[in-house]
Amino acid sequence: MHGQWELWGGSPSGWYTEADSTQEATVWVLTQDRLRLTVGEVPARRTPLPESVLERRRVLGERLAEARRTAGLSQDQVADRIGMERRSIQRYERGERDPRFSDLVLIADAIGVPLAELVR
Repeated sequence: MHGQWELWGGSPSGWYTEADSTQEATVWVLTQDRLRLTVGEVPARRTPLPESVLERRRVLGERLAEARRTAGLSQDQVADRIGMERRSIQRYERGERDPRFSDLVLIADAIGVPLAELVR
């Protein structure tokens, strides 16, 4: 299938296509062809985020960190309370990543602040 995308899964016994329903996948990989695997590639945005959006993301991160510290919690404690990796909390607080809405709701509940206070 050169030039077309195909979904493949992996298991300890080897690789197989999505059409093989007798296997249970442990890993899914998007491949362009069977010889050239492209694992974990995500298409880039067509246009970069505007600077104003990046600034608001940075401010949100500062608010998250401030509220967490005020609550007397570590990043590890917040992550444990909401079932997330500490690295994700770090990235949100540094303004490196956009938190999903559901993650913001969980974080706000974990640190005991209204969600509206964080995103104002």
